[in-house]
Amino acid sequence: MITYLAWLIVLVSAVGFVLTVIAGRKQREGRFDQNTNATTAKHPFLANPIVIAYVVFPVLAVVAALMLWFYV
Repeated sequence: MITYLAWLIVLVSAVGFVLTVIAGRKQREGRFDQNTNATTAKHPFLANPIVIAYVVFPVLAVVAALMLWFYV
């Protein structure tokens, strides 16, 4: 059961990440934020906390699921 939940978390996170990247690329064509930090302007994906959350959350969720599976 936990394995299915882990795969579901990975799937939902991957779909969300792909949709975020697509939206970010579309946004690159226009200028929406006037007060953007220089680092964020140079690296729109690496300096974006939402993208970082899409990477960190599934990793932590899978680690937590594995810990529950091994220790419970």
